[in-house]
Amino acid sequence: MPATDTDRQALDSVKDDYKYGWSQPENYVFKARKGLDHEIVEQISRMKNEPDWMRQLRHEALDIFFARPIPTWGPDLSGIDYQDIYYYIKPVETQGRSWDDVPSDIRETFDRLGIPEAERKFLAGAGAQFESEAVYHSLKQEWERQGVIFLDSDGGLREHSDIYKEYFGTVVPASDNTYAALNTACWSGGSFVYVPKGVHLDIPLQAYFRINAQSMGQFERTLIIVDEGASAHYIEGCTAPTYSTDSLHSGVIEIIVRKNARCRYTTIQNWSTNVYNLVTQRSLVYEGGTMEWVDANLGCLAEGSTVTTPEGVKPIENLEVGEHVLSYDEAAGRLCFRRVLGKRFSGHQPVHTVSVGERKLRVTANHPFYSYTCDAAMPKKLGRYRLGYVRADHLKEAIVPCVSVEYGKPHRLVKPVLTTQFNSRNQYADGLVMTRERPSRMADVEYTTDEIMWLFGYWLGDGDIRTQAGKTEDMIRWATIGFSTPVADRARGRLMDTMTMLIDAPPVERADGIHVAWCSKELAEFFRLNGFVGGAREKRVPRWVWSLPESQRLAFIAGYLDADGYVLAQRRFSLKSASRELLEDVASLLVTLGITSRLYTEFDQPKTVTIMGVECVAHSAHRLAFPWDERLLPHLSPALLRKAEECVPAQYKHHRAVGRSSIKLPDAVQVAEVGVSEPSAEAVPTWDIEVEGTGNFISQGFIVHNSKTTMKYPSVYMLGDGAHGQILSMAFAGRGQHLDTGGKLVHAAPNCSSQLISKSISKNGGRASYRGLLKVSKGAVGARSNVVCDALLLDEKSRSDTYPYIEIDEDDVTIGHEASVSKIGEEQLFYLQSRGLAEDEASAMIVSGFIEPMVKELPMEYAVEMNRLIQLQMEGSIG
Repeated sequence: MPATDTDRQALDSVKDDYKYGWSQPENYVFKARKGLDHEIVEQISRMKNEPDWMRQLRHEALDIFFARPIPTWGPDLSGIDYQDIYYYIKPVETQGRSWDDVPSDIRETFDRLGIPEAERKFLAGAGAQFESEAVYHSLKQEWERQGVIFLDSDGGLREHSDIYKEYFGTVVPASDNTYAALNTACWSGGSFVYVPKGVHLDIPLQAYFRINAQSMGQFERTLIIVDEGASAHYIEGCTAPTYSTDSLHSGVIEIIVRKNARCRYTTIQNWSTNVYNLVTQRSLVYEGGTMEWVDANLGCLAEGSTVTTPEGVKPIENLEVGEHVLSYDEAAGRLCFRRVLGKRFSGHQPVHTVSVGERKLRVTANHPFYSYTCDAAMPKKLGRYRLGYVRADHLKEAIVPCVSVEYGKPHRLVKPVLTTQFNSRNQYADGLVMTRERPSRMADVEYTTDEIMWLFGYWLGDGDIRTQAGKTEDMIRWATIGFSTPVADRARGRLMDTMTMLIDAPPVERADGIHVAWCSKELAEFFRLNGFVGGAREKRVPRWVWSLPESQRLAFIAGYLDADGYVLAQRRFSLKSASRELLEDVASLLVTLGITSRLYTEFDQPKTVTIMGVECVAHSAHRLAFPWDERLLPHLSPALLRKAEECVPAQYKHHRAVGRSSIKLPDAVQVAEVGVSEPSAEAVPTWDIEVEGTGNFISQGFIVHNSKTTMKYPSVYMLGDGAHGQILSMAFAGRGQHLDTGGKLVHAAPNCSSQLISKSISKNGGRASYRGLLKVSKGAVGARSNVVCDALLLDEKSRSDTYPYIEIDEDDVTIGHEASVSKIGEEQLFYLQSRGLAEDEASAMIVSGFIEPMVKELPMEYAVEMNRLIQLQMEGSIG
């Protein structure tokens, strides 16, 4: 069965950009309807003109799939809608024998992927599968003359039906696991390789699998038979565009290695994040044979993008695996918190700014947003609109939260120190340092409350702090906290009550009756220490306010409204300020409440204005407008509340309808038009996370999707005397990542040998784990096996683990496990730096040397790409 979750295995973490996210327009010979049933399976078999035994096997396998539960022991697969997938798409009528025979649009795809070039330079033969069918297959004549068969699987079944009937499903039967049953029912394409006795393919064969359509299911079935004394190297490469809807890649690879034969299977996968990759790979190795699996997966939000946790808001790069983040449960139609399963650094990439009013998020072009799609080709009665995810650079409308959930906790306020030191002298000495303890006149307020937050918000609009410096450095002689609040002001009563509660000091009324102040160094220091400082153009909202409970954030906004807010027509609130940055802070805070605001600039250059009959210079004026929200009302002053209630309610379009469909959104979300900027000129650090269950998270007011799931667990069953199996794996774990990879070796015959080799690199607190299953069955005497796990830690925070599971039912065995952990030594760095290398260049060279035994196992073109990705991942590792 396919075992442990390898969702973030090998090189998922070193991908710097998913450069294969483009697609070609759909132009197919045949496209089956969506959905999975016996009619679809019958249609696939009929289109391929298969023999009765294969047709019957498909139907039996589909019954097994429907009868078996979806696995729950690994990563969450509940997001796969098996009835929303195309199980068969035929892109061409006939398969090409040369690239000129392939239709131009499909040929362009593989040209951009470099497949023809790779075939000319490096390969003995090449196959290309587009959707469900192979569009091209070629084998160099020198190998054809030696009897090598390299066909797509459909061609193999047609031309070599007897071989297929004998071997198909014998290594991985349909009953093996849920996805083996699904593949057996729906398989299409893949490769059939037969290498005759004694033939040695000294350069690789390659098959390249490309998903192009949205909601596509690709179920290739590969059968490889390496006969006695022969050898072969097969490379599998995979990519897909990044689409708004999920696709499913569920392959089965069956390999038979005969007596004294050798087979190497190399997987180089770079699926986009909207593809579920669920694969069963298994080989049977007979007497003296050798099987080697070489596995590498090459693989966002801009650094600084925030997510919401139950404790408050934090940047995505500071999130830890195991924490919970705000997410959207599509099935329940509500916001919720879900656990973070993984986090990865996605390299330095250009980003776009996606915005709905002042909701703004910087993301890469292919990052998926919750939205909807419309397929005009679908019959209207079947529904043209579907909820799903749309990549950022294709986004026109997004489905965004319009409510919030309770999170956060009251903030512990910083209190002034009442002991002061000052310089003094007397008739006996100079330079004396004296201390004085002042009694506190403030109430004992330890944590924020609704009333305190209302006061802070009110100060943002109408408050000021004035101080007089003392002779001693950093000493304040006196200070006042004041508010431009006339006696008749709507918030005057609440201000006086709150200040009376907070400070035991009488207010001082200015002669003109429009300003009131309290003289208190302690109170001024209290405001300053908690982040409330500056004049009209310097005021900002302290970051801790974003992490307060909802009622306190509402009270803070209400305080600002009572000071500087007014009511617009149709029950909209507006705030005005000379500071655009302050209003941007408030807009961001409103997003945490599910409220979208819009910011307008009236002027941004100084000009002369008259205020209350006094001519003065105004430097800028900005206005923030946002809709009435009932949650704000209990916190507002009665006068402002009455004004809002007197306005005629707007005939709001509630944005619950999806296009022209009958789909109605739940109350927690709404549809909003978005703007998407051009890509940034400079690449910035980017991050992505994986979230349990829902597969999405909310960042700065947008519902965005995370990475999808890979389950791949190569295995070798050694069935003949002296068989050999080897699995090579590499992982690169960055900050917040836990990469868990695995392999399976089963000794079922005497004198077999095997090896698990794992290379892992961890940096910035990353963690790499390797889980290997080794089983020695009864009668498998003389078994020799070794598990080698080498880890390179680039800093003190990183970690490496090995979890070997060894089951031995025989006495005469030699089993070893080696685990080595090393770090980059100062002597190594000094040696390389003394020869002109910078420190980061020296470190990258050491890492390249560490992985060299693995990289040299790859074909040349992949080895170059692997080293390039390692270099990219090493950026920023030093310092």
